[in-house]
Amino acid sequence: MTQSGNPDYQVGDRSLFRTEQDPRTLKPYDTCLVGIPETLVRVIDVGHYDPPMDTGRLPRPHTLLIVLPVERVPQD
Repeated sequence: MTQSGNPDYQVGDRSLFRTEQDPRTLKPYDTCLVGIPETLVRVIDVGHYDPPMDTGRLPRPHTLLIVLPVERVPQD
């Protein structure tokens, strides 16, 4: 799920991806730009795995970052 650049658009609020237009206006076979805008984040946790973590995908990650956008307050 994506969200548009419209700040009032709430659906998909957790998605990294943004579309050039409101996704609710798109129809099958329409085209649009999708991207991930630069975001200032706060590092919440860093995980190091030796051996690398088995996620079922390759390459297996050896480092995992947990981040939140700076404007979001972490809930303890």
